[in-house]
Parts: sequence; structure tokens; C-alpha cells
Amino acid sequence: MNSGMNKSGEYVTVRLIVFVVCVIIIFGILIVKLFRLQIVMGEFLQNQVVGTTLKEITVKAPRGSIYDRYGRPLAVNTSSFTVNLDPSVQVEDLNGMLLELSNLLIENEEDLIDDFPISKEKPYIFLFNDDDIQEKRWKADMDLDESLTAEEAFYKLRVKFDIDKNLSDEDARKILSLRSTLYEKRFSQFIPITVAYNIKKETIGAIE
Repeated sequence: MNSGMNKSGEYVTVRLIVFVVCVIIIFGILIVKLFRLQIVMGEFLQNQVVGTTLKEITVKAPRGSIYDRYGRPLAVNTSSFTVNLDPSVQVEDLNGMLLELSNLLIENEEDLIDDFPISKEKPYIFLFNDDDIQEKRWKADMDLDESLTAEEAFYKLRVKFDIDKNLSDEDARKILSLRSTLYEKRFSQFIPITVAYNIKKETIGAIE
């Protein structure tokens, strides 16, 4: 009886030792890898990340005011504000945010830039003035088949950008106008996209 218990105890002890050794080895490997990533390659990896997310852009200095010989202003600078979208920023509900922004700009009678090349009302048509080259280029940028009509392209993009089926086509088009521009600029995410020029102070406050 004692011999059996001793063997059983030894077996459990051996398994426990093996388990502990395995845990120590695994943690040792993790510590070595963590040391390599944080200490040895930390600066290199950080530079790689910064290099892919930041890009220096030259910004022109504002022109000075021009006066005549009597000190009277001939040409002066005036402050104006624009609404820009930063393509690099991740938003949880992008479609909802874009629709809210569009509605705000429209309600405040701002000049919302609309480059979406499909008409606002049905029957949908392309707004390329029969320029087949521009139409094909735009479809290629949107990853759409060349043979699609304007209406087919509209609903294809609704699905592509996961726009809520319960939204009206009018609201969907507001979103598509901005989503398509963001998608076209997907390889230049460091360049902001202008949505509206010369906006009112009331609109600035609402956006902020």
C-alpha cells in the first residue's frame, strides 16, 4: 500500500515539476521576445510606424496686406474657415457622422462641396457630360464594373459602404458623396479632404 502511494506521489511530483519547467520556459521565451521588441528593435519599429502615418507637407505662408503710399489698404487678408475631413482618423460610426455633418452644413446654408458624379434625383444619371474616359476612371477608382449604369453604381456603393437600408436614397447620397471622396483618397490619407469653404462662425461652434 505504501509502495503504491509513494509511486503515485512521485508521479504527481514529476508532473508538477515538468509543468513548472514548461511554464518557466514559456515565460522565458516571452520575456526574451518582449525584450527584443521593446529594447533591441523598439526605436526601429517606432520609426517605421511614424514613417507610415506622418508626412511633412509644405504650407504656404499667407500673403501680406498691400497699401498705397498714403497707407490706405488696397488688398488685405481676411480669415476664412473650412471644414476638412482627416482620412487617417478612425470613426466608429463613420456613416452616421458624415450624415450628421452634411445635414448640419445644409441647415446652416453652407456651400457643401459635392463631387459625387451621380445626379441627386431619379432617374439617376452620371454627371460626366458624356466623358467616357472620366466615367471609366471614376468607376475604376471605386472598384466598379465599367458596364454599370448610374443607378446600378449608386446601389452598388450603398452596399459597398454599408449604408443603412432604412435610410432614404437622399440621405444615402449625402453619405456617398463623402465616402466616395474618402475612398478615392485612400492611398493619400495624410491629405485632408475639404468639405466646405468659408463657413459661418455658428457652424464652427456647432461642429466643435
